[in-house]
Amino acid sequence: MSSRKLLTIGVTGSMGSGKSAVCKHLSTSGYEVFAADEEAKRLMEHDESVKTKIIEQFGQVSYLSDGTLDTKYLAEVVFSDAHTLKQINNIVHPPVFVSFQKATEKASIAGKELIIMEAALIYEVGYESHLDIVLAVDAPAEERIIRVARRDNITREAILNRMQHQMPSGELVRKADYVIYNDGTLEDLWQKTDAVWNQIRAEHRVV
Repeated sequence: MSSRKLLTIGVTGSMGSGKSAVCKHLSTSGYEVFAADEEAKRLMEHDESVKTKIIEQFGQVSYLSDGTLDTKYLAEVVFSDAHTLKQINNIVHPPVFVSFQKATEKASIAGKELIIMEAALIYEVGYESHLDIVLAVDAPAEERIIRVARRDNITREAILNRMQHQMPSGELVRKADYVIYNDGTLEDLWQKTDAVWNQIRAEHRVV
């Protein structure tokens, strides 16, 4: 077991920025990645306390007949206004952070030097105060819209509506400790990721 403090690194970015691609690359390189958005969905479908609060707040229609989350309905509801989005965040993100704390404890016991939190929302829900480093992934707005439309099969209007409830990419870049600009090919992204990662490792003395 390592005696060093575990380094916690947040990776975030606007919709379609490529943060998941960056984290997948880091994961295949052997680094521990905690996917906060995946954990949020898992909790919303399998944690009874979270499910109860969602049903109380947004109705039984939040779930399909097989018990899975109706993501399309919930997205339409929670992105309708800032207050509703805050309600869902207040339900989901505290237990997500508890899961992250458990993951960091497990990683520390295993002798890991760092753990990565991949999350669409870091500054918006206050995660940054619990992280040592935040890395933002950014990309041109039009490219992000095209990527999300292709990935989620939703309209441009719906994408823009969701994006307006996220922190503007310019502000995200200003707040972050490190930035990767995803404005080229996947090979370019891997090279930029490796370069920034080598910088982080050198500055924080991580193997």
